[in-house]
Amino acid sequence: MNEIPPSPAWPDGIEVQTLVAGEGERLFYSTLEEAISDHWGHVPTSFVSWKNRRMRHGFDPGVWFLAVADSEPAGAAICSISENIGWVDSLGVRRPWCKRGVGLALLQHAVGEFRRRGLQRVALGVDAASPTGATRLYERAGLTVAQQHATYAKELRPGIALTEPEDAE
Repeated sequence: MNEIPPSPAWPDGIEVQTLVAGEGERLFYSTLEEAISDHWGHVPTSFVSWKNRRMRHGFDPGVWFLAVADSEPAGAAICSISENIGWVDSLGVRRPWCKRGVGLALLQHAVGEFRRRGLQRVALGVDAASPTGATRLYERAGLTVAQQHATYAKELRPGIALTEPEDAE
C-alpha cells in the first residue's frame, strides 16, 4: 500500500459510523445476515454464536463500519488487524443499496483507516464465483489476487429410504 488510497465517494445520504461496543453489534449482525444470505455456503447463525465468533482475536470496534442512510443500514464492513495486516472479514450491502457504490465506499473507507494506522497490507477472502460480482469490486478498489483455492465436491447418491414418507399414498 505505497500509494494513498482514494477517499470514498459515498452515495448521497450515506454516512459511515463505527461500532460502539456493547450497543451496535446486533445491527451489524442483521445487516450482514441479510446482505450475504444468498452467498455460497452461507448458513444462518444465531446472534449469540455470531457475536462470540466476532468478538475474539483481533476485535477492534474502530474497524467495524456501518453505512447508514436515514437511520437505516445500507451495508457493513467488519474488519480486524492481525500480524500487521488489515483484514476485511465481512463486507455486505443490503439489496436496496446494491450497485450504488456503497460496497466500494466501505472498502475504501476500511483501506483508508488501515493506512491511517500505518498498515501496509490489506487482505480478504472471497468466493470468486459469487453472483454479486464481489471480485470486480475488489479489483476496482485496487486489490489483486494473491492466492486462489479451488473447492472440489461430489454429490453422493442418498441411501435407500428404509421407511415410507408419512404422506405417501
